[in-house]
Amino acid sequence: MGFADHCSVTRDDHWVAKRDRYARHFDLTYERRRDAIERLRGEYDLAVHDAVEVDYEPGSEDRIAAFLDEAGFDYALGSVHYVGRHTVFSFEDFSTPGTPAPETVVADYYDAVVALASSELFEIAAHVDVIEAHPQLAGRRTDEQVRRVADAFAASRTVPEVNAKRTTRDGEPDLHPTDDLLRALRDRGVRFTVGTDAHRPGSSPSAWTRSHACATRTTSSRSRRPTCVAAAGRDPVRRSNDRVNGRRGGRAFDGLKCRVGGPDGETGVRLFH
Repeated sequence: MGFADHCSVTRDDHWVAKRDRYARHFDLTYERRRDAIERLRGEYDLAVHDAVEVDYEPGSEDRIAAFLDEAGFDYALGSVHYVGRHTVFSFEDFSTPGTPAPETVVADYYDAVVALASSELFEIAAHVDVIEAHPQLAGRRTDEQVRRVADAFAASRTVPEVNAKRTTRDGEPDLHPTDDLLRALRDRGVRFTVGTDAHRPGSSPSAWTRSHACATRTTSSRSRRPTCVAAAGRDPVRRSNDRVNGRRGGRAFDGLKCRVGGPDGETGVRLFH
């Protein structure tokens, strides 16, 4: 089991204010959680991993790399939650005056996802097309954008996740990545993790079941084992910052991820089998 709290190292004044408002200062408090994880390791016969989910902004690579190298997490997820001054979640209204055109948001979002994969800062890329759950943005991506994202992950050590958060929600995609991007990733032999993205502890058992079903659905016909359960991560004991061929490297492990949390922030839980 692994814990991956949200974290931002942005210097953009707009997002700094948002971070302060919601007290997302995990870059300042991760050592306290690490102490708690060390106690859990001593109490339970269970591998407990120390991880993080970092907001990715193009141009912030040096700050993110410095933070990850200093903190030495067992593994790191990267995620694109906003472009410019706007989040990409469904509560953001792009029909109001002064907001960018939906096509512009979609293009900027997928540019950021490509940059995230190319940066190779992270072991895992979270919900790589979450933008497809936004009713004003869904269905606007181009074949060229799908190709660029799939090619970027095919060339990267970063593993995209299949995010099953919306499998129980009507009118939203069952999975991220959605169909054409998922097919493009599989066609290129890209490996991936399964993320349940459950924000409440009580959701974890059902989310585990749904995620495993998703893994089975996306299994290659040439193999009995789901291709989605292999993820790259760093050794949780050594907390190594070793470089492998110039990349952040470490051991491989199998796992499924869910998230739990409350009003003061989210905590990511990575479930291993």
